[in-house]
Amino acid sequence: MTRSMAIAAPSIPRCVERLLTKLPPDRRVDGQAWRSLQAFRRAHAPRATVVRGERWEYVAVGQGASVLLFLHGSAGGLDIWWQQIERVATCSRVIAVSYPAVPDLASMRQGIMAILDREGVRSVRVVGSSLGGYIAQYLTTTDPDRIEAAVLANSFAPKELLEREHRRRVALLTRLPQRLYAWSRRRIIAKQMCSTARPSELELAYLTEHTGDKRQVMARYRCALDRFEPPNPTAHG
Repeated sequence: MTRSMAIAAPSIPRCVERLLTKLPPDRRVDGQAWRSLQAFRRAHAPRATVVRGERWEYVAVGQGASVLLFLHGSAGGLDIWWQQIERVATCSRVIAVSYPAVPDLASMRQGIMAILDREGVRSVRVVGSSLGGYIAQYLTTTDPDRIEAAVLANSFAPKELLEREHRRRVALLTRLPQRLYAWSRRRIIAKQMCSTARPSELELAYLTEHTGDKRQVMARYRCALDRFEPPNPTAHG
């Protein structure tokens, strides 16, 4: 059962305000990029729907015959794609979602499909980064008639080595008190979640903003531990 609601665009988090005002000039967040992100948030306040007690936030913009679905990684949110969304929305419908703290891939699928159903979308082309690419592979396996194509970026397939690493992280987070997690999460993000060895301050600020809830971070790691038989690309042409 699902129900819908409207939610307000998020305010600037304190961690980002500090980065914007207190860092040396050569290390401050790219002000132009941050203003662009804030403008996107003001123009596209997320919609929300509740699926089995969990609130799913998403944006749906653009118009066209095709629909592109963006799935973010383990530490991001729907508007990590804001620059891509603004460009693609000129020629295509675009949906981007944020994941609540759901426990497994089946719950991920339920939420995403509920959003597509609510928006009247029969099939999509999906772009997934990191965990989002893992989810995209799962959707291609469970709902091949609804996934026209999939683009996987910096992602992974079910693999024992990655499972051991994710289990180690879940075990560590389980023992780490919330206060200590909050204090140390910027270092954790820089070491484990950034896309490059030398992340920009904007990337660090954004990911810090989206990883304050330890329960949510642990849930995403658990989804990465959820095994399935990955699709055979040759079977889909």
